[in-house]
This record gives sequence, C-alpha cells and structure tokens, in this order.
Amino acid sequence: SPNGQSILYCSEKFLTIKPLSPSMKEVKWKAHEAIVLCVDWNPTNDLIVSGGEDCCYKIWDSFGRQVYASAPLEFTVTSLAWTPNGDEFALGSFNRIMLCDRHGWAHSSHHVDTGSIFSLSWTEDGTQVAGAGASGAVCFAQKLGQEVQWESLQATVKDLRQVHVTDLSAAAANIKGPGG
Repeated sequence: SPNGQSILYCSEKFLTIKPLSPSMKEVKWKAHEAIVLCVDWNPTNDLIVSGGEDCCYKIWDSFGRQVYASAPLEFTVTSLAWTPNGDEFALGSFNRIMLCDRHGWAHSSHHVDTGSIFSLSWTEDGTQVAGAGASGAVCFAQKLGQEVQWESLQATVKDLRQVHVTDLSAAAANIKGPGG
C-alpha cells in the first residue's frame, strides 16, 4: 500500500487488501470474471489497476470500488505497471503493449514480437518502459510528447532522437505588443 500498512494480492477472481495490523479488517472483492493475473497499486494516486484472463483491465480505489472497466481486449492481460507519478500505466498482453491514462483510456497500442509480456518496469522519470516477453525477448517503449519544464525552459520529446527546447521567457517577450 502507499502508506506501507497493507498488502494487496490476487487469488483466483479476487483482489484482497490485507492490513499488516491484525486488528484491522481486510477488504476483498471479486475483481474479474476469470483469474486475475496481474495487479499494481500506485503510491501517488492510491489507485489499483488489475488485469486477468477475462481479457479486461480495471481500475479500483483502495476501498475496492471500481473506477473503470475496459471492454475485453483480444488477448489476456498479463502485466501492468503504473508510471511513478501515477498519470499513466502500461499494459502487456500477447504481442502487445499499451499506454493508458489514469482514467483507463488507451492512448496507444503497439504490436511487439515478444509473446505474452509477463513483466513491465518504468524508468524513474516515467518516460520509458521495458517489457519482458514469454519468447525471451525484451521490448522498450518511450513516451513521445513528454514535456518537462525548468525555470523558463521547456523540453519536449519529439521523437526517439529529438528533444525540442523552448525558452519560454523569449517566447513571451516575442508575443508582447508594441510598447509592452
């Protein structure tokens, strides 16, 4: 759990949040229509994402209330991982990696020749994700369009080899009218 006071685990079709304190009650709910294969709990937004053999992924709050449920995908959801800031998560399936926002909407979906992706891991800054496939292959993905701002500078990732840097103070000076 984000506060380190509970653990989250999946068993069959259920998710369970078990407090480490014996005096507190566990929270258990039916999460999927088939076996739950993967789950991730984000410490920043306190949201849980789960995926399973029913080919769906779902987002939950820490009380077990459903926030979002996807339509069934083509294949089983085999791995999930939140970005460190909790804005997005990656989803792995058979020969597929997807990027979804914290509300559940899929923003990109890409074919990869890996077999089922069984593990996903983000870089610390949340700009790249690595996936380990059943074939032994490792895939890497990078978020394009990512923006970072420091003081008056803004950097935007345009493609795999290009970062566009803008001096916002100079841009602001250029849009001021005459005498302004």
